[in-house]
Amino acid sequence: MKKLLSVLVFFSLLLFILPGAALGLESVPPEMYGYETEEAPAEKDTELPGDPGEFAESPGGELVDDQGEEQAEEEGEEVAGEQVDEPAEEGREELAEEQMEEPAAEEPRMAGESGPAAEYFDLAPEKTGPALFPSLTGNPAEAAFAGTKFELLLLPELTIGAGNNLLNLEYINADFTGAAGEAEKRRFLRQIKGTGFQCHFNSGARIGMTIGRFSIHLHPWMSGSLNLGEALPVLFFDGLKADSEYSLSRLGVTGLAAAAIDLNYALPTFELANDASLGIGVTLRHLRGLGVAYAVIEEGKIMTNKYSESSYDISKATSFYGAAYDEEFPDFRGQGFFVDLGAIYRQDRWQAGLALRNIGSMNWRGIEGKRLAEPLQGEIITGGPEGPEFAVDEEAFEVKSEDFNSYTHSLPLVLEVHGSYQVLRSLAVSGGLEKAMATGWGYSSSPRLWAGMDWRPFRLLRLNGTIARQQLAWQYDALLQLRLWALWFNLQFSWGGTGFSPEKANSLLISLSTFLHF
Repeated sequence: MKKLLSVLVFFSLLLFILPGAALGLESVPPEMYGYETEEAPAEKDTELPGDPGEFAESPGGELVDDQGEEQAEEEGEEVAGEQVDEPAEEGREELAEEQMEEPAAEEPRMAGESGPAAEYFDLAPEKTGPALFPSLTGNPAEAAFAGTKFELLLLPELTIGAGNNLLNLEYINADFTGAAGEAEKRRFLRQIKGTGFQCHFNSGARIGMTIGRFSIHLHPWMSGSLNLGEALPVLFFDGLKADSEYSLSRLGVTGLAAAAIDLNYALPTFELANDASLGIGVTLRHLRGLGVAYAVIEEGKIMTNKYSESSYDISKATSFYGAAYDEEFPDFRGQGFFVDLGAIYRQDRWQAGLALRNIGSMNWRGIEGKRLAEPLQGEIITGGPEGPEFAVDEEAFEVKSEDFNSYTHSLPLVLEVHGSYQVLRSLAVSGGLEKAMATGWGYSSSPRLWAGMDWRPFRLLRLNGTIARQQLAWQYDALLQLRLWALWFNLQFSWGGTGFSPEKANSLLISLSTFLHF
């Protein structure tokens, strides 16, 4: 009877584990749920909630679950009992004494395992502590800790987003009169201090695959920015004051459409002292330009004297545009090479990361461009018989420019610092700072501070929420990830504004993707 039970237990394990691995039940690496590949010591396990359905990976690379270990232990004890004709208890005691005398008994074993189960392990487990959840930072070094075996985007990951840093539905019927209105207007205009009134648009699709620490993706995307500077919004809402100066710098529009090939690789983690580890990753990006538009006043200002007379001074301005597959631009070409660098340091429950993106340049040829050859200066008419006006003296407005058909520029460098702490096995908190070094091409130079929480109540579900602050506006981000074994589904929704209510929103982003993950 015992032999029959042992055979039944053995075949039940085969029927559960082997089909599960084939169908993707093992698609989520154990470190995605809060532990490293090697198990932590038994005394540490009591700190975090247990999950009997979790799988652990042995140092030899084989997948074993906790329940399977207990069944293997019982199976080994039953088989040991059948090897002798004496009663079960006495047989186990004699067998244990014989195993202690044999050299094989000195081989390392997993904690809590009997002799037969320990034969599957070659090395003793090492303490590595809980592994932190991957974040939404895009740090290239995250691939060093992700543990992904294979991932394939089944449908293109679609992303679309738009927003601005000033206007929202609340200001459609805003009343800036009176003392209260004046205070509201001042708060309203503080949002453009140092950056101007910015609008941005981003959209794209991504498809590709990941194998271990290496990934390749095709990523066509389009982005654009509109910046009215500081002077025009102030002129419109508040008027020009006497003896003042208003910036026209960064006033203009930028737009870029390109198809990118992203190659990401992360080095194997470096083991440091005190059970710490360091991951380093790099992303190489080749951009093939599809279209470009750029018309910006790089340096300019409006000045008023004590009599409220206004003048403008534009010392640097550039404009160019071009498009692929357009008969007007037969020689159009655009290409660029960019590098993203990232590093992540981990120790116990803590993680800290640093990333620098957009190292490189973009080159355009066969475009139509103009560059201001001499400073442009003149008077501004701010009044008239029918009320205040804003106009330029056309007789004095004479632009002297030089033409060009090739242009090289960079995208704004983006510096990102982030960190996280694993509170529980299924819960992590994180935060960080993101800073673009310039405004344009869909980026804002205003620093962005954010904090978030990642919760995985069970294997099939991941929920992530972040809240960010940029200038005087808030941004809220929510991620829903369904893990139907090997089939994963991502839905990301983000909105922002000066408050949480819809009428205060001034930005929106939606991202959707479906992929196969092992």
